[in-house]
Amino acid sequence: MKRRDILYGLSLVTILFLVGCSPQSSPTPAIITISPEPTTLTPTPTSTNTPFPSPTATPTATPVIFPREIPATPESLVTPVYGESDDRAYRDVVWSPDGKSFALSGDGGIYLYLAENLSRVGWLQAKSIVHSVDFSTDGKYLASDSGKTTLLWDVNTQELDYTFYDHNDQVLDVVFSPDGKFLAIASADGIISVNDVNTRQAISRMKGHTDWVNSITFSSDGSMLASASLDGTVRLWNVMTGESIGTISAHNQGAYTIAFSPLDETVASGGADGKVRIWNSRTLQTQSEFYGDCVVVTKLAYSPDGNILAWGGMDGRIRLWDTSGQKLLSVLSGHAGVILGLAFSPDGHYLLSSGSDGTAMIWDLSNLVGGTR
Repeated sequence: MKRRDILYGLSLVTILFLVGCSPQSSPTPAIITISPEPTTLTPTPTSTNTPFPSPTATPTATPVIFPREIPATPESLVTPVYGESDDRAYRDVVWSPDGKSFALSGDGGIYLYLAENLSRVGWLQAKSIVHSVDFSTDGKYLASDSGKTTLLWDVNTQELDYTFYDHNDQVLDVVFSPDGKFLAIASADGIISVNDVNTRQAISRMKGHTDWVNSITFSSDGSMLASASLDGTVRLWNVMTGESIGTISAHNQGAYTIAFSPLDETVASGGADGKVRIWNSRTLQTQSEFYGDCVVVTKLAYSPDGNILAWGGMDGRIRLWDTSGQKLLSVLSGHAGVILGLAFSPDGHYLLSSGSDGTAMIWDLSNLVGGTR
């Protein structure tokens, strides 16, 4: 068993009990609260949290939450249109830039699918569990981890093009810059490396975390990189120089996931404390915090227009948050295991998710997305 699996299988469950939560507990409709405070670099919950509005009709058989602004049934609001099961977990998911295909990473390789007919069209074999996968902006390359190395695949030929040997421990996340020029790699050795995709040369190495770097994300202009670490901090970096811009004490028991908004300088982080925190990457000040369910937050993703923030956790459910209206839109239920991958389609109408239950699903958000515009 790999160290990453131990983290999600044992450590996270242990953390749930340490913070007074049971992974078997059933959520209720009014379970998440929000507070715009505090604005310090080491945030603490305040006593002025206000609950989300109650849905028009309280769900009974289904745990999906519907605010009163959306008079729709669970079936018509958000529907999983596709589920693919495997004996092993799908670790990560990503759409191609044109939205015509998507990739699922798993134990030993990467599956490639056509979105039009949902047919499997490729299999990229790796030598170990693939935790992370990402398409380059032009769709030419697909990057993935393989143990301590990072693999660069040619999408057209489905052949391995290059291998990066940047780290001395498990690679945990790989991300292309918005312009596709750079590839950032995060590792359990606590270091982040940035490489030029064309020259294959190292651009910078970022050192400062004292534990695994679980997740990384580029700012929309590609000048900054944000990282989330098991040491509980979120760090901001200058991509070209590798210099630290700032450090935030973000999550008490470890930060597991991070995402930059495509709209502005906002960055969201989630962790073992069951909270999602929204930061201003320039001032390092808290903009808002979400509490609820007492569920470890394992994955975050912004929609392409930045209007929706999705997050998944240990309970196998996915929350959708309206970033402009500051309200919970819905909770998606379908996975029976930890949410490991989340990715919006380029048009924002679909959400691809994967879990430790060996299932990948595509959720049709057409009605929901239309309601937020």
